Amino acid sequence: MKEQIKYGDDVLEIELPDDIIVDRVAPASHGGAKACHSLRDDHAEDTYEYLYGKIHQALIHASTRIEKCGKIVIACDDNTRVTPVKQLVPPIIDFADARGIPAEIIIAGGSHRKMTRMEREKKFDKAIMDRVEIMDHEWKEEAVFSNVGTIHAGDESIPLLLNRIACNHDSFLMGIGNIVPHSVAGFSGGYKILLPGLSCEETVRWVHYLISKFPSEAILGIADNPVRRTINSVHQHRKIDLLVNTVLDGSSRVVSLCLGNPITAQAQGASISRRVHGVPVNTPGDIVITDSVPESVDFWVVAKAVTNTKAFTRKGGHLIVFGPCDEGLSPMHGDALKRMGYDAPRNIRSRVKGGDIPREFLLEASHACQVGEVMEHCHLHLVASGLDVDAMASIGLHVITPARASSFVRELIEITRNEVTGRKPRVKIIHRGAEILPLQ
Repeated sequence: MKEQIKYGDDVLEIELPDDIIVDRVAPASHGGAKACHSLRDDHAEDTYEYLYGKIHQALIHASTRIEKCGKIVIACDDNTRVTPVKQLVPPIIDFADARGIPAEIIIAGGSHRKMTRMEREKKFDKAIMDRVEIMDHEWKEEAVFSNVGTIHAGDESIPLLLNRIACNHDSFLMGIGNIVPHSVAGFSGGYKILLPGLSCEETVRWVHYLISKFPSEAILGIADNPVRRTINSVHQHRKIDLLVNTVLDGSSRVVSLCLGNPITAQAQGASISRRVHGVPVNTPGDIVITDSVPESVDFWVVAKAVTNTKAFTRKGGHLIVFGPCDEGLSPMHGDALKRMGYDAPRNIRSRVKGGDIPREFLLEASHACQVGEVMEHCHLHLVASGLDVDAMASIGLHVITPARASSFVRELIEITRNEVTGRKPRVKIIHRGAEILPLQ
């Protein structure tokens, strides 16, 4: 039998023998998820009108506060997210224009690299770019930050430095994003647009490193967890005046619009996301094959599919993750990752404590801990044309070229066949691996 695996903008085909068990796993698509407006699959225009009307209504409700502020600042996620900003931003700009109030967008990309002009046009559309200023978040530039207070990340008390553009209390601050299961925050969305989205390097490091103290099962898909509580504590220092978050189905169609208070609206969205993206593990697979949709530009984002699909893989089994990683490990974090390599979480934590991994690498150490946890659980294989096979082997990652992927899968099936005598090998095919949530 032949299976098609999404690989960036392309599709790779692998051939599986007929005498194995194959389970197919994916988030709910439109028919299996409750739509926000009784939308039919072919009525994208209805979706736009519904979203426009709801956002406009929320802005009308907040109009006194907006007019008092005199400016709207929109904190928005970047191209590594599939938030439908082309549908969410126009009603805000139209509202501002109608009242002569300036509006601007700041890309809350956290530690990600800046978006290219082409990426901006794809994300926002040229029409939006022509109407409002869109600014980057310079996360390594101390001059752009204001110290707004102190937050607690585990046992650490750390200064909360936010981009000055978001700190001006004369501005009406809006946060735009999408809610999916997230290995660092439990679920994305809400105040995550500020922390880490618009935070300084030091704050981002400590908040991410907090997850190294917990197994993935204690964070991923858990709405109330220690990291989320730290993120939500930002509201004590800088409130988001209006949150605009979406939940999308397995085909990137809008399932729910979560508007209003950033904490309660995000929690509502997390509950909906759990129903959309959550899939029972049932019997774990001997071999799990997953794409990294919707994020595959580098291994930093592809790693989401690694952590999200671990539980679908049996202990000692094989997890094969497809993602081009055209920009390598990461333009921003690759050098640090090459220096430290991938290892078991306890070893990473020991090296941090002993100073072998310096404080400035805490963000990369948190990523290495998450990947290392998966590598302790099962054999990890990456199908990625953007990662050098030999260079990655030197830091603990096994990379396969796309041309060899199908034959490699067949080889693993034959190896597994000899290991699991008395039953057929079980292969799980996972779609949208970076968004899937294993339910156990």
